[in-house]
Amino acid sequence: MAIHLSLYSNTKITMNKLILIIIIFIPSIIAAQSLYPKHQAGLGFSNISGGIINYQIELNPQDAFKFGTLVFYNSDTPPDDLYLIGNIGAEYQNNLTKQSNQRLYWLTGASFWYMQDKNTTYKTINDVKYKIIDNKIKKLINLGIGIGYEYKIHPQIAINADIGAIYQFALQNDTNFNWIFDRTQQTKSAISLSIGIGLRYCFY
Repeated sequence: MAIHLSLYSNTKITMNKLILIIIIFIPSIIAAQSLYPKHQAGLGFSNISGGIINYQIELNPQDAFKFGTLVFYNSDTPPDDLYLIGNIGAEYQNNLTKQSNQRLYWLTGASFWYMQDKNTTYKTINDVKYKIIDNKIKKLINLGIGIGYEYKIHPQIAINADIGAIYQFALQNDTNFNWIFDRTQQTKSAISLSIGIGLRYCFY
């Protein structure tokens, strides 16, 4: 009978320790997991992933994804004349070092760019009016890799800058655009320097 009580007592102590461990550690694990994902949204630009509107999601302490898009449209007489540029892209970020208010990361990403310059003129020959349309279109793909730095100037305000290299090639190349976004001047593809900046609000 004494042996039975001893075993029962030891089992009871073991169970109490197990319950205590659960009470202490489970909430802390849940709290740590609840910190992610972290969301940010704001303005920024990158030759690799595009912009100017940015959304970033930090999945865990190591990995994050950023998405960017831009549509700029200008026309005095649509749809005959227009000036259009747009992009959409994304990048993957992996932290090299991370602290509470800053992180250093490497990145890789891609973006699609669409550029259009359409002009319409009218010409009259023998009392017949002709419509002449000059529609220049360029479609580009950017692929890149680089390194970036993010710093929180406020617990809910983050800024970032990055630098890297891009490989750009043209899917459609009707003309050349004298814009910084168009690196394939007179060529099918080009390799060049990439820069990126951003300012975002942190939703946590």
